Amino acid sequence: MMSDLLRRQGEAVNEKRIRRLMRLMGLMAIYPIPFRVGGKDISP
Repeated sequence: MMSDLLRRQGEAVNEKRIRRLMRLMGLMAIYPIPFRVGGKDISP
């Protein structure tokens, strides 16, 4: 997460504040997309 990266750099951060700021800037975490096999849909 972004908060872990900032902590490693020596910054004192609050995880909720980082989450709020990322949401305000329109940034989102990237997660793997579930993959279905045997159905008509490949993506959700």
